[in-house]
Amino acid sequence: MNAYRTTHAGAEPPLSMSEREELRKLKVENRELKLKSEFAGKAVAFFAQEYR
Repeated sequence: MNAYRTTHAGAEPPLSMSEREELRKLKVENRELKLKSEFAGKAVAFFAQEYR
């Protein structure tokens, strides 16, 4: 990763304000979806134990 950054430094234009906002929203959404997925997995494991 560091090698890529040093060879491609400045190759990409900086993000605009709208792109930064969209990236922030996507990161928040991604975090929420990961938490929901983790919770669903735990719920499935819990109920699977009850039926054994």
